[in-house]
Amino acid sequence: MRQLVATAFLSIILLASCSKGNSGPAGPLARQLVGHWATPSDDHLYFGATDPGTRIGSYILVHPDGKAFTHRYHLESESPGDRTLAVNMLFASGDSRETTFVIAADGNSMESTTTITGIETRSTQTRVDDKTAP
Repeated sequence: MRQLVATAFLSIILLASCSKGNSGPAGPLARQLVGHWATPSDDHLYFGATDPGTRIGSYILVHPDGKAFTHRYHLESESPGDRTLAVNMLFASGDSRETTFVIAADGNSMESTTTITGIETRSTQTRVDDKTAP
């Protein structure tokens, strides 16, 4: 009986710790993602604030030719210690992909890492302004 109670208690603790990063409103680090960013290839990314209940926000990508694509993102976790955000990019087509952002201490640049079909890609973005849409 003791072993059963101990196992149940440990299971509850484990479940609680696993869900911690995926619930509640975005923290200060995730709020730094919100705004207008530019890539070296002149793509522009606009991140909207996340909904506190769902942790989903808007994401608009504008290519240099002016074509805009509206998507969403889900904030999976944030780690203030190493300034890392894990997000799931939710595309209008129904596809999704995991992306990690590491935001610089000054909040003016960030590096993203994404794995697409087994190939890891990295990019640097520079903060432009606080706009969340073009």
